[in-house]
Amino acid sequence: MSGEYIQLCEMAEVRGDDPTHPAQLVLEADTNRVMLRLINEGGFACADIDLLDLIEWLDRVAPGAINRDAIARDLSVFAAGKGSGRH
Repeated sequence: MSGEYIQLCEMAEVRGDDPTHPAQLVLEADTNRVMLRLINEGGFACADIDLLDLIEWLDRVAPGAINRDAIARDLSVFAAGKGSGRH
């Protein structure tokens, strides 16, 4: 995916490869998908993971363990408000 990304929030409690850069939720503006962004290599590179794809995968391997519809709905509401910074 490419295009404009809007940072929704930083999640200091979510660990990535580089502990000096908190994980982020970002919105891919063209597709309206929420991505989990993990920054690495001293801030010079990142990995973006489609959060809903990850949740759907988790639901397939552990059926009933999560409520993917509720999560998707809540993420849509959160993303529509463009986040409010740090959470």
